[in-house]
Amino acid sequence: KIISCSTKAAATHESFGYIGNKFIIIPNGNHFPNLVKSIKNRNTFLEKFSLPEDTILLGNISRWNPLKDHKTLLESFSLALSKNPNIYLLLVGNGLEEENSELGILIDHFNLRKSVILLGQLKDVSYVLGILDLFILSSVGEAFPNVLIEAMSYEVYCVSTDVGDAAYILGDEKFIVQPQAPVEMAETINYCLDLINSGTKLNKFYIDRIKNLFS
Repeated sequence: KIISCSTKAAATHESFGYIGNKFIIIPNGNHFPNLVKSIKNRNTFLEKFSLPEDTILLGNISRWNPLKDHKTLLESFSLALSKNPNIYLLLVGNGLEEENSELGILIDHFNLRKSVILLGQLKDVSYVLGILDLFILSSVGEAFPNVLIEAMSYEVYCVSTDVGDAAYILGDEKFIVQPQAPVEMAETINYCLDLINSGTKLNKFYIDRIKNLFS
């Protein structure tokens, strides 16, 4: 048998010549303690970066790599920012810090220096996930993006490109966009922001889904 964490990955390998009926799909699981959003941490973060109370925090946790497509992420964020001036984007991961001159050029290209916060690599991302309103995955390639499950565990709205098993993980096509499609991604971000601004909650849809499928 061949064990794969992703149906898309199994299909890709089968196209390379692997024997399809040997595959067993075992999705990556995660341990979910009692995770809650932290109003205290959020207020502390807003105060630290001098952000207004009505701030909406968007985030991406990845590494600096072409597969993660930060260019599309930043372009789509800039389009959404034009309609939502109170949004800020947190970038977390190896290479996502001020010292990265290539990233800095991209940020300046889209005039986002005041709206993007670079946090770099963190040992524990739970702090960030606990204060986010919306998580964005902009990758052009994934197998089974664990980070979506991690964001969902905090009941954070998620927008993702249609890569790997992302659509299966989220379970709702409304939040899935094509890779390298900044306009489509911006429209979906705006859709989520409208839900957030209206006070629409996820009603534990994410929690129930990940506990039933990916625990």
